[in-house]
Amino acid sequence: MNVLRTIENDLKSTGLPWEIATGKKHLKVRLDGRMVGILPKCGKDREGDPRALKNVRAQIRRAARALG
Repeated sequence: MNVLRTIENDLKSTGLPWEIATGKKHLKVRLDGRMVGILPKCGKDREGDPRALKNVRAQIRRAARALG
């Protein structure tokens, strides 16, 4: 599973402008100009442990409902 592709699909489904910015240690997920979550660039949180991905997906859905 490609993590970025999964997040991009979730962001596209909101219909709002979005961006994934690269920071020093994290990928910053922005929805409609607001940062809604972060995801580690590398390490077990991103590859081996799906919890970080599940959290970001939930944060995207929550923000989309609030902004929507």
